This record gives sequence, C-alpha cells and structure tokens, in this order.
Amino acid sequence: MSTKLAWNWQSARLHEGRLIFDSPDGIKQAFKDGFFYVEQPLDLTLDTADQFARSWYLPEDSEAPDRFRGFSRLTGDKLDPPAAWLGYTDHKADQSEQFLLERAWWEGVYPHEMTVQAGALCDFTLGILRAVLPNLDLPLELWDKATGGCSSSRGYYALLFNHYRPQIRARGLAIHQDTGWLSVVRSTEPGLEVDRNGEWYPIDPVPGKFIVNFGVLMEILTRKTSTPVVARPHRVVEQPETESGKSDRASYVFFTDNSFDERVCSGIYEYEPGAGLIYVKPVIEFYSEYLHNTFDPEGSGHY
Repeated sequence: MSTKLAWNWQSARLHEGRLIFDSPDGIKQAFKDGFFYVEQPLDLTLDTADQFARSWYLPEDSEAPDRFRGFSRLTGDKLDPPAAWLGYTDHKADQSEQFLLERAWWEGVYPHEMTVQAGALCDFTLGILRAVLPNLDLPLELWDKATGGCSSSRGYYALLFNHYRPQIRARGLAIHQDTGWLSVVRSTEPGLEVDRNGEWYPIDPVPGKFIVNFGVLMEILTRKTSTPVVARPHRVVEQPETESGKSDRASYVFFTDNSFDERVCSGIYEYEPGAGLIYVKPVIEFYSEYLHNTFDPEGSGHY
C-alpha cells in the first residue's frame, strides 16, 4: 500500500454541547473518514500533560528531581491493584513504548496536577462523544445501554502516553483500530497515517487542534443503521533519526470504552432500526479478541 499526499479531513469545534463543523456535511463525512479534527477549547490548558509526555519515560535523577519521570518502572504487576494490561509496555516490534492508566488508577499513581489534567481531558472527550450521539440513527433512551455506561460517565476511561525512539530501527506503531467509542489524540509531530481502502493518508497535527478517531465499538453499534461510522485502521510510521538532534516523538491519547462492570454493561451491542439493540458478545470476549488481533505476532491488526 502506498502513502497518499493529502486528504480533506473535517474539522469542528465543541460549543455548548454541540459539534460545529466547518462544512455543512462535516459530521457525515467524518463518519465515513473515521477521523476528524476538533479545536482545543480555550479553557483546556495542556501544559501538564505535555510536560508529562516528554518526561515519563526518563529515568529518575536524584540531582534534578522531577516527579514526572521514572514511570517506565511501573509495569502492570506493580500497580495497586495490579492490572496486566496497564502501566508500562515496551512494544519490542515497534519504536513505541507506552504508559497506560485507567481512571481508577490516576489518583494513586499520577502526581496531583496530572490527575487534574487527566480529569479535564476526560470531561472534554466525553463532551465530544455526547455531541456525536445525537447525529446517529440511535434513540436517546438507548444511549446508556448501547455505550456500556460510557456516555453517562460510568465507562472505562484511559489515558495513554506514547514515546517513539528513533534510534530503534522499526515501525513506529503497528497497524490497529482503536477499541472503543472515540479517541482524542494530542500530537505535535507527523507520523500518524490512516488506511482508506488500501491507501495510506497522513493526518498531521494542526496547532490548536486534537485528532479524533472512532473506535470499533462505534462501528459495530452503527453498522446496520442509516449512519454507519467507520473505525479506520491506522499506524505510526518509522520515526527517523536526524543529525539536527530532533527530539523523540511523543503523543498521548484519551480512550473511551464500555465499563467492565457487568452491573453497568451487559455486553457489546449493535443497533438495528425496528429491532432495537442486538446482543453481540460479552465485553471480556471482545477485548480478548482485540488484544490478540492487535498485539500478538499472528494477529491481523484489524478487529
């Protein structure tokens, strides 16, 4: 597959609970594209998260104390409570190393100001999700059940920090689709590419804007409706090492997913007009399949 030079990605701003797109059919096109831009609100400052993104993977230094360093030692088994899929991960086949925390772990792991920052990113991302839902062919009374509690603040919310090491000769990050409803990406350097029917299109950072992409749960829910949403496979290409001393690529992503609590979420659903919500499979089974397809060497990279 070759890389295309450009695509006209849609752009929007969140205003009083609504997504206002630059073009009249922006939301419909975004559903087809699987990605779009959204403006950073004036009251959402990112200084803390940006600093954490540049520091978390660095070793602790007693001569220059920095509470944002040293987090690569926190693998999932060292968290309280332990969680195998959270904490630090070094993807051996990729340039990326990652640090992932779900909301329940923020307060016990992050410095206080980072916990506050994560909460603000959560509120913003949920605002985008709630602004998307009225544009779907899905009755209001089904939103909570359909999203596994996510739209009503009872879901699974995780913040992932990526660090790409250009000194490692490998792909940046494997081809994958995101799991949940939508993800909000903060990046300041190019490298992210989107697969549109066998051709790769870059979606580069735009100052003052986030990149938003739809996940597999959104695709499953809407695939039989009049407003199907596409969860596009995407990747990060190999980051080159330069003589100019370019800093390592860093980014972070906020994810929204179904609750893992069976009292809140009874499973994964698709919606069929006239028939209602149709049960697809248990949440744990879905995520087990996703992890295999995405990260196992024999996995397809697609759900």
